[in-house]
Order: sequence, then structure tokens, then C-alpha cells
Amino acid sequence: MFFYPVLAGSIAVPAGIWFAGKTGISFAFIGAAILFLPLFVFLQKLMQQV
Repeated sequence: MFFYPVLAGSIAVPAGIWFAGKTGISFAFIGAAILFLPLFVFLQKLMQQV
């Protein structure tokens, strides 16, 4: 179970850094959270099917 949040975070954190360069820091945090939460849920289900 520890693998899924790490994998989702490894995708969401660079995206948040990229968003921070394009927008303000608050929008970057919101964008990374919006990306992280579905990844956290659906990566778990996707990896169980594989």
C-alpha cells in the first residue's frame, strides 16, 4: 500500500512545480492536489488489475 502514494506523488509533485512556474503558488498547490487525489485512487485499482 505504500507504493501507490509514492507513485502518485512522483507524478503530482513535478506537475505542481511546473504549475508554480506558470501560475501562482496557490494554483500550483490546487492543481497538484487535483492531480494527486485521482491518481492515488485509480493507480491502486489499475495496478491490481495488472
